[in-house]
Amino acid sequence: MQCVMKKAGLAIAIALMGGSVQAAQTGFHEALSKGEVYGDLRLRFEQVQQDNALRDAESVTLRTRLGYRTADYNGLSGLVEFEDVRNVAGLDDYNDTLGKNPNYSVIADPETTELDQAYLQYRFGDITGLLGRQVITY
Repeated sequence: MQCVMKKAGLAIAIALMGGSVQAAQTGFHEALSKGEVYGDLRLRFEQVQQDNALRDAESVTLRTRLGYRTADYNGLSGLVEFEDVRNVAGLDDYNDTLGKNPNYSVIADPETTELDQAYLQYRFGDITGLLGRQVITY
């Protein structure tokens, strides 16, 4: 009888643990599915006229930023953000610092795609900690 009770107790414990693991997975899944997608576009015209041997420069670029921020899960959340810069309107008479058009003045806005931010954040009361790559503005 004592052996049957131990087995029944073990079965109940396993069932309860399975339920809590399933609940934790559901909560984590909800944190991912209830996050938010965000983004912005920035169109920019820049012109450089310098009194030197280099030609005057002009450029029109479009910066696209796209990211995803998870919802909170027991104080834990995450973020991933990409940034892309492209020349638009065919106006690319500038030195981008990467070897393109070295006879023109510099406009340091090269065409690029990069991971701008990716981090995990943990918040406990008034204390917040971040681990990963982040943009710090002041």
